[in-house]
Amino acid sequence: MTKKNFSRHLIATFATYRSELSDIELELWIADIETSGIDWEQAVSALGLYRRTAGNKFAPRISDIVEVCHGTADDAAETAWGRVQDAVRRVGKYTSVVFDDIKTMNAIELSGGWVKMCNADLANEMADRAAFRKAYHAAKSDTCRNMLPGLHVDDSDEIRMLGEPEKCYQIMQQGTEKSTIHGIGTNTRELISGITEDLKINIKGVDNG
Repeated sequence: MTKKNFSRHLIATFATYRSELSDIELELWIADIETSGIDWEQAVSALGLYRRTAGNKFAPRISDIVEVCHGTADDAAETAWGRVQDAVRRVGKYTSVVFDDIKTMNAIELSGGWVKMCNADLANEMADRAAFRKAYHAAKSDTCRNMLPGLHVDDSDEIRMLGEPEKCYQIMQQGTEKSTIHGIGTNTRELISGITEDLKINIKGVDNG
């Protein structure tokens, strides 16, 4: 999603309310969205939510969309935290993992990595949760590393896929920093480079949770 796409959606949204945006107003919208920490995809989704919300009889203000985005982002961060904690309990630190969400992958990296997430002290859960939510908001949504290594990455090719398999495959194929993952086995290299071929690879399993 790009700035141009957002501009097109914004103009169309104003048209549905029988309003028009001047060039100066459009520039202000773009400048404020850019400085608010909201990505263009979030902003477009917020416009759609605003249009679908009963009671919104007038074209949105910038503050309306920023408020929707921050609420949506908070919900997404909370959902991601829940998924990560569930995976920590069910998978653990010894197995490498790949989530189907790039922001979740990057948030875990910003939080110190998969092993650190698994080793977190339950007594600090509230602080860890707040830190993860902050990391999620700051995380990039365009690219991430191809997997999050567990403790046994040197002697196991097992990777647990968490979420939608197709999205996990895409991240494993296109993710960055492949060469920096030490001890990655031959089978895993085949998985990353030829995932669309017949899968004769030692994958631990697919979790849709």
